[in-house]
Amino acid sequence: MNTINQSDFRVICAKAGYDLSDCERLSLKSEFEDAHRVIQPLYEIDLREAEMVLKFYPAIGIDK
Repeated sequence: MNTINQSDFRVICAKAGYDLSDCERLSLKSEFEDAHRVIQPLYEIDLREAEMVLKFYPAIGIDK
């Protein structure tokens, strides 16, 4: 995966309505890139019609 440059990530955050400090934005960018490395391969799986599709719901931001 190519990393997103800071300027582009700042625009993405602004479009999403986030008003983040530089430190918060760097942290979020790092977490986004880590998650992308895990999730991206799931989009590349070539499932046929008869194959099982798995759905998962990550518990992001849930403290239990």
